[in-house]
Amino acid sequence: MYECVLDRHLAGLKITVWFALDIPVSAGPERLCGLPGLILEVDINDGALNLVADKLDLQKLTTEMDVPKKLKGKKVTEAEYLDVIAKHVAEKKKNEEPWFWGLRYF
Repeated sequence: MYECVLDRHLAGLKITVWFALDIPVSAGPERLCGLPGLILEVDINDGALNLVADKLDLQKLTTEMDVPKKLKGKKVTEAEYLDVIAKHVAEKKKNEEPWFWGLRYF
């Protein structure tokens, strides 16, 4: 595994990831991607939040996934999504609460 400290500082976050070059998939948890291998571990702000892959199953897809009949929520654009996240972070910081607990990851 290789370590990479991302140059992205989303809202002041220090993000360190470990990725596997022998799995040539440019993917990772949530919105992290773009490295030459699969991201298997993420460390945010020196241990404030750790995401670790605990199992990896490599399988060929036999069929496409069906779209669920009932979707919860609504479709939003990327700009609308980022606006919702920014409002959430600002509100939690104002109340001196850990803002990342209310998000799926970040």
